Amino acid sequence: MVASSTEPWRRDDEGVIPAYALTGGRTAPRHRMRLETLIGRGPAPDDQLAHCAPAERQLLELCSSTPLPVVEVVGRLRLPVLVAQVLISDLIDSGGLSVVASLDAARPGVQMLEATLAGLRRKFPQAG
Repeated sequence: MVASSTEPWRRDDEGVIPAYALTGGRTAPRHRMRLETLIGRGPAPDDQLAHCAPAERQLLELCSSTPLPVVEVVGRLRLPVLVAQVLISDLIDSGGLSVVASLDAARPGVQMLEATLAGLRRKFPQAG
């Protein structure tokens, strides 16, 4: 079985491998993440991650130089979103990846939203 470098769930000799085969049948990640959540390399040394599957190695390579949003990882690896999230979650558990930034933590507060609205109303009074 030879895995394609651009689509880790495909096998050149027999066609398509079901996506759930990459995740061991799991369909939900242990860690919640949004598509815009930034992920980057975690604290685990490379030799500790030598046992990773090909799709996980590709994830590690993608995030090794700069953190990427989950959506970009999904697009580059051409994985279904839930499959990528399960693999990312597994790598977070093993220390291979970590969450660099989550937009949930960076959401503006009520005061910021009210100030923005007041500024917009001053600039565009006819808008209501």
